[in-house]
Amino acid sequence: MLEYMRQVLQIWNFISVYYSIQIGHCILISWVMLVLVLLLRKTVFRNRVYAKGSLWLLFLPVLLSGRLHFFYQTRTGVRLFYWWHSLCIDHVWISYICLGGIAVSGMISLIRYLRLQHYVRGLRTCMAAGHQIYVCKARVTPFSTGLIHCRIVIPEHILDSCTEEELTMIVLHEQTHGRLLHLWIYAVWNLMCVILWMNPLLSLAGKYLREDMELICDAHTIRACGDQAYTYGHVILKAYREMRVNSALSGSSGIGAFIDDDSGKEEETITEDCIREEEYIRRMTATFVGESGYDSVKQRILAIGNYRRMSKWRRILAGILIVVLALILTIGTKLLSYRRYTEIAEGGIVYSMRLFYKAYEAGIDQPFTNGMVLSDYKGDVIYLRDGQIHIDGGRLMEEFPEYALETEPMFVYCGGFYKLPGMGGGGGFGYLDKQEIHDGEIVIDYEGPNDYWEKLLKWI
Repeated sequence: MLEYMRQVLQIWNFISVYYSIQIGHCILISWVMLVLVLLLRKTVFRNRVYAKGSLWLLFLPVLLSGRLHFFYQTRTGVRLFYWWHSLCIDHVWISYICLGGIAVSGMISLIRYLRLQHYVRGLRTCMAAGHQIYVCKARVTPFSTGLIHCRIVIPEHILDSCTEEELTMIVLHEQTHGRLLHLWIYAVWNLMCVILWMNPLLSLAGKYLREDMELICDAHTIRACGDQAYTYGHVILKAYREMRVNSALSGSSGIGAFIDDDSGKEEETITEDCIREEEYIRRMTATFVGESGYDSVKQRILAIGNYRRMSKWRRILAGILIVVLALILTIGTKLLSYRRYTEIAEGGIVYSMRLFYKAYEAGIDQPFTNGMVLSDYKGDVIYLRDGQIHIDGGRLMEEFPEYALETEPMFVYCGGFYKLPGMGGGGGFGYLDKQEIHDGEIVIDYEGPNDYWEKLLKWI
């Protein structure tokens, strides 16, 4: 039992270090990508609504970049980033902190999301613009939530103050968010922020992602409304004003409770037990007004004022280009990365128990590099092929003449796998008798492992 627990601990340490190394690499890449995206959206693509929104696709391969060859096979990668690899291996507790932060952040995010869904399902419903909506009394902007079943929530004060035409635009805007998969985009972004929690700027940059998605949604909604850009811009300003006025009257921008005038009872909206802040609703949902800041609304109004209808073929071409770009980024990242595991067919270790114990008694910590044991990872002495071990007998005796003194069989260890350079396991043995050593190729049987732990490590 004790031995089993020791194996479990070793496997857990291996898994923790393996994923922490990859997450660290992803975080380092995310910093570079964040600077690039924010710079391009403010310069080259400043007035390009669709192109600016497509820039965020550059983050698609970030979570897949942890095993890039760049970190181990280039001089720049080794010099700048190998320290993280060494740090995680030498100090396993750092890996525990990394994975623990993901677990805590993910749990908080999941609980808040589920509470929000529970809150929305408890709201009263009505029909507006031919669509079922949920009505709340919280001082928030209209929003939609739900990945599978999209639910549109409109505050009561917005519902009472808008005309049928204005409500139609609001509902259409939220439906467009669903059709364009913006709720899924936000979910993926939030997931990335959870996994890469050690880069807090990603959460802050989510504001700009939502701004760009809102601009795209505005363009689609205006076209669906018959190019009524002026009326649509007026509805956004009206919703923004209503939200700010109601927040000021409540004395707080937070979300609390309200008094039901008919029953005189205090009824909860989004309280401490659900979502504490309006900001969280804006981060977890697709909203109508978006960020509540004046600059954000001003940018949208200016974009609406410059609205130009895009032809059908241009929209189709833009969609194809976006899909192609996403595929190129994803496939390219996978091709430039280490595989889930790589079998080691060339190279191995040859030693005798006599020499191994001799090194141990002499206090030699690394007998493989002190002439006590032959370590060959070039593949010119030992290699594994067709389930058998092949040895160059002449080279073996040339590089390790002390084997001539051996009387017992020698052990040949080879095979196994590696997931990242310096991280692997497995492998098997073969036995080499002195009488079998001769010039030329020596072939001996290979006893490979049959270990479920190895299969687990290969699979992760």
